[in-house]
Amino acid sequence: MTGNGELLRTFELCKTFPGVVAVDRVDFDVRPGEIHALVGENGAGKSTLIKILGGVYLADGGRIELDGREVSFSSTHQSQESQISVIYQELNLVPDLSVAENIFIGREPKTAGLLINWRLLNARAKELLDRLEVNIDPRAYVADLPVAERQMVEIAKALSYRSRLIIMDEPTATLTEKEVLKIFEMVKALRAQGVAIIYISHRLEEAFELSDRITVLRDGRKIGTKDTHQTDKDEIVEMMVGKVVKEYFAEAAEPADSREVLLEVRDYSVADHVENVSFQVRKGEILALAGVIGSGVHGLLQSLYGVIPKKTGEVFFEGRQVAIEKPKDAIRLGIGYVTEDRKNAGILPDMSALHNLTLIIIRTVSWLKGLFIRGREEMASFQRMKQALNIKLAGPGQRVIFLSGGNQQKVLIGRTLLTDCKALILLEPTRGIDVGAKAEIHRILRELADRGMSVILTSSELPELVNLPDRCLVFYKGRIATEFTRANMSTEKLVAAQIGHTKETAQ
Repeated sequence: MTGNGELLRTFELCKTFPGVVAVDRVDFDVRPGEIHALVGENGAGKSTLIKILGGVYLADGGRIELDGREVSFSSTHQSQESQISVIYQELNLVPDLSVAENIFIGREPKTAGLLINWRLLNARAKELLDRLEVNIDPRAYVADLPVAERQMVEIAKALSYRSRLIIMDEPTATLTEKEVLKIFEMVKALRAQGVAIIYISHRLEEAFELSDRITVLRDGRKIGTKDTHQTDKDEIVEMMVGKVVKEYFAEAAEPADSREVLLEVRDYSVADHVENVSFQVRKGEILALAGVIGSGVHGLLQSLYGVIPKKTGEVFFEGRQVAIEKPKDAIRLGIGYVTEDRKNAGILPDMSALHNLTLIIIRTVSWLKGLFIRGREEMASFQRMKQALNIKLAGPGQRVIFLSGGNQQKVLIGRTLLTDCKALILLEPTRGIDVGAKAEIHRILRELADRGMSVILTSSELPELVNLPDRCLVFYKGRIATEFTRANMSTEKLVAAQIGHTKETAQ
């Protein structure tokens, strides 16, 4: 082991990209049988650090010690050979292969005739799955598994390398509460078996529930390491953002119920999602639609933007009945939409931040049917949104994939606002972004509402649902079960309503 019983330790580790010092002289260590949470805002250096440990990047300076011996990883294979495995947020599995094939991909046991020994392959995979106490058929196709079970396959794959250190990057970001508990149980079981875990999450409550120690990075530097039982959330947040962050949610400038109705939905149904729901949204109001997975909320909001068709019902916008069959119908009316799947359905990763943000208005800033772009007009629109939303980037030409998650989200919001929308629909507006960026997004949404825009959102973040909206409609099995105002909302009431413990409308 290293000096004080560490399994792995870094000394003044550095990594620089053009114009950015991503990791700046970071000292970090992890001990056998320890869950060590690594937290920080987007852009703090967490991803770069774990990619160095995983062999994706080669450090520019400093050194890494494993069991007291200096090591260097120039490939993921070298890192895995050293019994280090990284499970990234975007799972590295092949959907059309079986569980067993994914676990041992490229290392399948062979018969004397050099064919895959399927019996041995499946038996070895089952041994690993049994070690994790999960009931997954090794012959099942990964494409047929829910996300939580795919996470477990990734963990089994890590164990197949006899990993002593497993790095988990946002493992619960897309899971239900029940699935999260399964992951927690597995992580704790691995710790009991002596496996070291580096656990990265934006959800601080997870770090406090699971970890033995918490290390905070900010702007590429290590701010400090705390024993979990000797610190609290306020201290960690202050270390993350460099200041005390107490006020996340501002009050509305004026009561929303004093304003006129902008959008009304009557007896609206979407196949396999919602049945005969009716509600109104007023100008300047933030309305949350809450519900567990399967409640129908996401399908309803997608339908109101024309992504999926309605079955029955009527929509009134600014007092007149309208038909929204395609997204372009919603855009013409003045309805904007921000997807929950930022990486796959939101940003265009290979394009610049400038072109990502102005994509939706490209026809209005071009001539000859889009053959030529009026660059000054495009840049003016970009700069206006950059300033209004406080988007932080090296320059307009920076590829959007290199922005932090919070700044990517601001680009998507800015893109939508360029349409001069009157109503803004957001699915998971702060998913996967850090605490400081969340506060900024909340401020932006409140300012938009105070200027008269209607904001309709859904979120899996309970504090967001409880404190941000003026009203919250709770859906249960495709119907509106409960309505709360901000004044009478609480976490306990919200959780109870989401699981069907009450169907009475709150007054």
